[in-house]
Amino acid sequence: MERKPSRTLFAGGIAAALIAGMLGTSSPALAADSTVSSVGELKTAVEALAAGPSTITFAADFAPVGASPTITIPAGVDLTLAGTGEGTTVTKEAGADGRHIDLVGNKSQTVTVTGLTFKGHNSDDPAGQAGGTPGGGVGIREVTSVDVSKSTFAGIDGSSGLALGGVATLTVSNSSFMGNRSAAGAAIELPNGINATITDTTMHKNWGTQSGFSGGALRPQRKTNLTIERSVFTGNVSLTRGGAIAFHQMEGSLTVHDSVFSENRVPIAANNSTLNDGGAIAVNEMPIEGQQSGKTLITGTTFSNNVAGDEGGALLIQSGNGSEATIQNSTFYANRAEGKQATYDDTSGGGAIEAFGTPLTLEHNTFVNNFAHKGTSLFGHQRGGAVSATGDTAFLQAQPLTLSHNLFVGNDVGLDDGSPAPSSAYRQVSARGGIETLPAEEDTVSAIDDSPGAPALTRADLLPLFADRAQLPADGDEGDFMPFTYDVHATNVGVDNGTAIDPSVINRAAILGADDAVPAANGSGVVAGDSRTGTAQTPGTFLFHPADDGFLTGLADNVGDGTSTVTTDQRKFPVDDPADAGALQQAFVRYDPNGGDWADYTASPFDGERIVQRPDAAMVWTVGTVGSETTTEPVPTTPPTGKTFVEWNTKADGSGDSYPAGTITIPAGNLRLYAIWEAPAVETGTVTAEYLDENGDPLRDPVVTTGDVGTDYTTQQLTFDGYDYVRVEGSTSGTITAEPTTVRYYYKKQAAPVETGTVKVEYVDEHGAQLRAPISLKGKIGDPYTTEKLAFDGYDFVRVDGATTGEFTSGVSTVRYHYTKHTTAPPVVKPGEGGPLADSGLDFGWPIAVAGGSILLVAAGLLLYGRRRQSGDLGS
Repeated sequence: MERKPSRTLFAGGIAAALIAGMLGTSSPALAADSTVSSVGELKTAVEALAAGPSTITFAADFAPVGASPTITIPAGVDLTLAGTGEGTTVTKEAGADGRHIDLVGNKSQTVTVTGLTFKGHNSDDPAGQAGGTPGGGVGIREVTSVDVSKSTFAGIDGSSGLALGGVATLTVSNSSFMGNRSAAGAAIELPNGINATITDTTMHKNWGTQSGFSGGALRPQRKTNLTIERSVFTGNVSLTRGGAIAFHQMEGSLTVHDSVFSENRVPIAANNSTLNDGGAIAVNEMPIEGQQSGKTLITGTTFSNNVAGDEGGALLIQSGNGSEATIQNSTFYANRAEGKQATYDDTSGGGAIEAFGTPLTLEHNTFVNNFAHKGTSLFGHQRGGAVSATGDTAFLQAQPLTLSHNLFVGNDVGLDDGSPAPSSAYRQVSARGGIETLPAEEDTVSAIDDSPGAPALTRADLLPLFADRAQLPADGDEGDFMPFTYDVHATNVGVDNGTAIDPSVINRAAILGADDAVPAANGSGVVAGDSRTGTAQTPGTFLFHPADDGFLTGLADNVGDGTSTVTTDQRKFPVDDPADAGALQQAFVRYDPNGGDWADYTASPFDGERIVQRPDAAMVWTVGTVGSETTTEPVPTTPPTGKTFVEWNTKADGSGDSYPAGTITIPAGNLRLYAIWEAPAVETGTVTAEYLDENGDPLRDPVVTTGDVGTDYTTQQLTFDGYDYVRVEGSTSGTITAEPTTVRYYYKKQAAPVETGTVKVEYVDEHGAQLRAPISLKGKIGDPYTTEKLAFDGYDFVRVDGATTGEFTSGVSTVRYHYTKHTTAPPVVKPGEGGPLADSGLDFGWPIAVAGGSILLVAAGLLLYGRRRQSGDLGS
């Protein structure tokens, strides 16, 4: 029973040896990609890897980790540690301390962590201080780069969630660090000089507990370059400077874009009562003589409800001449500097920001309701409820504060209970080194470090360039302070710095439209944080009350030309023209009913989107972002008498640009529209008279009559040469209707005329005298004609001129019969008795008698014939 497995193992060992020999000594002992279920299997798998890329997957049932051994990564390995499916959670055995994993290389490896959750013994959302039971975390040392994605480090105590040492480059994305506690940088321990980029990540309730510059979530130092994009830092606590981030002895850079810092804090602690500044971020450089080199750039980020036990409720930036700090398009709301440094404090304050010895530039930022408490100050109230730029008399002397297009409202200084100071000329801004409003230009000169391992920067990430600024000494006592001030009010709103503001003008209701306004998304598409853990959010901004001469007062609206360094607002919408003050840019469309009205509209104040006023008729303003689309206001319900709506127009008389009802784009500089009205159009109709031949072809263009419906019309029958009118279709007269009316007149073409000729027949005597009137014969040309020789008493026919017969020809032809008169009469013979007629000499008696008788006989016959026909006897 016992020998069988022994023989099997022996045979298997021989087979493995043979295979290993066939493959050669360079082949790994374990497949490059494998799945492990425990930290022991992980150590075996990793340490057996050959150079090159390898992925080791943590099984879904990965065993809780007890004591974690150090895992050495072989040279040249690009190691990926991955979770399965939705991710793998790695926990600690009950009572076990130490990290989950410790990986160490020799500077030739890379490590990628993805889809893994490393859970310590403690809550990831503690009600009080984080941690309590030590254990957990991932340590990675001596590799060239680390990439972390879609991973969570939570409830870890005694180590940073991710502890790095000797690492040149770090990239973190879509990850969360929650409820961790360590001496410093409880989320991530960053070694000196690392280039770190953190994107779409959440750091929540991490605690840094050491007594010097601990940083609740992160503690970069010295030559580190840290870039944070679209990330969320909430509820982190540091017992010394930098509730979320403490950048210690900066020689590198801090860049923050489109992120959220909320409810981070630096309390007065038992182990620290003197370095309690920078509720969210603290940046400090070594207080040395000469030029400093640190660079801080913060854009598009919202700081809210952060608290510093002493100064700089949200930010402490402490560096020296030569350093740079620029904040653009950011919002600071309800941050507090408590001023409680022991045993006493000065009056530097800075409810949102304290810039100590740092040349600070603020462009297009909004500061609302930040507060600097009196605390332990022995010299009266603090200064700069929003911003305090101060310094000392040694290496960190006060530097000028550069302001452009900033909005300060509702910030104050006062007592510890929050009540405002009875009087102060520094409620909002204090700049002991003076204020400048010098224009900034884009840096087109500086080189961008594109060496391996350097952060991925573009020219847009460089700080803007300003004109050289003179070093100014720090001020002395309050009484001899003379602020060095340019015309700061040209583009900034609410700056006091020695000149008390008028609260009846500079107040939340007047500028923001509501006394209780709070930050909101306001249409922004920017989302920060890790969406996997439900902690993602949009950096909040403030809308402001618009200004419209003669109608609306809004001090932040269109304060002046923008700068070349800021082209969009915090939400990534275009800058207005002229630019607005603050981190948000907006424009409006005003609708003027222009003689009409919206009868059911009641006056309503600015609600962030809309304003309605009723001086006489309603006037409407729709507020939105520059370039955004909005639907036009409904047509006014009460038009001017007898008129109807036509369109919206930029001119009251309709001579401007037209905007039909529908969707319009809000332009920079606002848009003012007037309702355009016109008398209702009278309905018209047409009557068309057509003139056609028998084939329906037109004889001329139709005659079209247009007129108001209900009016009378009459059409005309026209004449056309060569045509005869035939008939008409339709009513030749009537009433115009909305439907077109057509009347058709028809004509028939006339036949072509017959060409004729004339033959004139004349009868003349020998003298040419007419014996009778001429006879005219007419006929068609070509037809035959015949003339007749007539007899005239006493005349004899002589001759004829012309053709007595022939064909008609064109024109008049003449046929002339000539006669001559008898010249000698015959002798008269007297007839004898009973003989011939004596008078004539002719014997006509008997012929006449015979002729007469014949005539009588014929007449009698005809008479008899007619009677027989009447009686019906003919032919019977």
